[in-house]
Amino acid sequence: MKTLLFFFGLCFTTIAVAQTCSYGKVGNSVMIANVPLQSTRNHAQGECFGEAEAESSKTTKFIKNSPTPTDFPKVDAATQQQRDGTRRQILQDELNSEHKALEEAQKSNKTPDITLHQQNINMLEKELSSIK
Repeated sequence: MKTLLFFFGLCFTTIAVAQTCSYGKVGNSVMIANVPLQSTRNHAQGECFGEAEAESSKTTKFIKNSPTPTDFPKVDAATQQQRDGTRRQILQDELNSEHKALEEAQKSNKTPDITLHQQNINMLEKELSSIK
């Protein structure tokens, strides 16, 4: 009986792995997964793609430096500059928070926390330097 249940469960597992589903928007992103996720219970399930469609999309080749389609949405320079400024401010606020957290970790002499905060600071500084 246990063997039968095992094989029955195995059949459903392979079906779940072979199917990719998109879930409702989470923030500004669409969540896509090949298994049901705990965090998507409240989000409606969208279109699902079977194994055949997934295989055909893997073989699609993209041409580098291909022209942008004419109907592709574009953002004007002023809007992009405003978005970059907002992003820079958010990253700067995070950097300031990490510096404070690093100081507190150094006072309490917690080596793992110190290492983590230093890594976060390095990544935030790198991200800030890449903003135009």
